[in-house]
Amino acid sequence: MLLWLAVKPLQQNIDILAEQFTQLGSGVFTSRRLPLAKNYLAEIGRTTEQLEKSLHKQVEAEGNKEKLQKQTKELLRIVSAAAEGDFTVNARVTADVLGALADSFNLMVSDLSGLVKDVKKAADQVTTFTSNVLNTSKNMATGAENQAHEIEQLRNVTNDVAVLSGNTDNSALRAADSARVTREVAERSGQITIR
Repeated sequence: MLLWLAVKPLQQNIDILAEQFTQLGSGVFTSRRLPLAKNYLAEIGRTTEQLEKSLHKQVEAEGNKEKLQKQTKELLRIVSAAAEGDFTVNARVTADVLGALADSFNLMVSDLSGLVKDVKKAADQVTTFTSNVLNTSKNMATGAENQAHEIEQLRNVTNDVAVLSGNTDNSALRAADSARVTREVAERSGQITIR
């Protein structure tokens, strides 16, 4: 989604370039300008205007028309490939105006490729972080279950100790009663013997 938002304005500019090159390849000249989204796009826009002026001169000369149309079609093919998402393409840079346009286009494709790599790296980092959080949560849940089990065992032991303590209290009371009774019997026996 992030990649789409970043690439969409550039995609529109690439589509406009593709349209212009199609028209130029057909011999139709227009003066439609590109939106100036970044410096290299502004440079492409200026270069396109220069290209149009240069093409007018070259078409009038007729000697270079076929060569120029061939270069324009090649550049259009490369621009179309980039418009379809292939950022591995590079336009051939020449010493003429079309070469300057190709150079600007190559710079734009390189920037897009870097952006895609950065977005992929960020997505990989988010995936790794999410996996780590999930593992930590699972470990905490396991620890909580273990603690709950140990607390249950401690409660059972405490109940057993309470029952045992109650039994000990009852035994002590009975022993005290028996000792008192024995003392009383002994005192009576002693009094009978003395008499």
